[in-house]
Amino acid sequence: MDTLPDPSPAPASLNSPAERLALAATVLANVDAHIYVKDRQGRYLFINEKVMELYNRSAEEVLGRTDLELMDPVIATRLMAIDKLALDTMSRQACEEIVVDREGRTRHYWSVKMPLEREDGSACLVGFSTEITELLRLRQTLERQRITDPLTGLANRVQMEEDLSIELRLATREQQQLAVVLLDLDQFKYINTHLGHDAGDQLLREAAQRLRQALPVGSSLARLGGDEFAAVLPALADAPAAALQ
Repeated sequence: MDTLPDPSPAPASLNSPAERLALAATVLANVDAHIYVKDRQGRYLFINEKVMELYNRSAEEVLGRTDLELMDPVIATRLMAIDKLALDTMSRQACEEIVVDREGRTRHYWSVKMPLEREDGSACLVGFSTEITELLRLRQTLERQRITDPLTGLANRVQMEEDLSIELRLATREQQQLAVVLLDLDQFKYINTHLGHDAGDQLLREAAQRLRQALPVGSSLARLGGDEFAAVLPALADAPAAALQ
């Protein structure tokens, strides 16, 4: 009868405090997040490599200093208010934060801040901030693509329907009139066929620009598709007359 091989020996645990500290230091240095510890006065007690990169300073230049000493006072005051809330309530706080780095670039972070009681009974704050700047830019780009006509830069049908829904509610509430004007370009198919699509695209862009200039302030304009445009003229005393103009 075959016998099963002996199980692999259990991995050696990190019994040495020095080994555990070395491992923790390696993890904190390489994790893709800004990790820091502050005391109740907002002074940095610990920072990892990511925080040093953000401030473009060494640990010695940051430790013992507060955000007010390291960045714009308006931004620092906002950050320290969240820190204070976490420490005063001894509760976890999570929020989006905005920081301007030393090169003047605006950077967005999702931050989690947790209060921690130290051995001497004093409280400190442990923070984890993950940069979400590129994620927000991607989200904004996708949202623009969702609601914008790429050829003319006007709102598309989706945005027009959303705008019209809002304007209808406002007109009902304020007891006002509005007009929805639908337009298309005569002989546009002829231009596309005989002069080419590039000429047709240029005509659409020019038409969009002229329509935008001709509409009254507060109106919205969209390209619905092809050579079709729509305009919403809100808050009108005489909607039919305005539409005819």
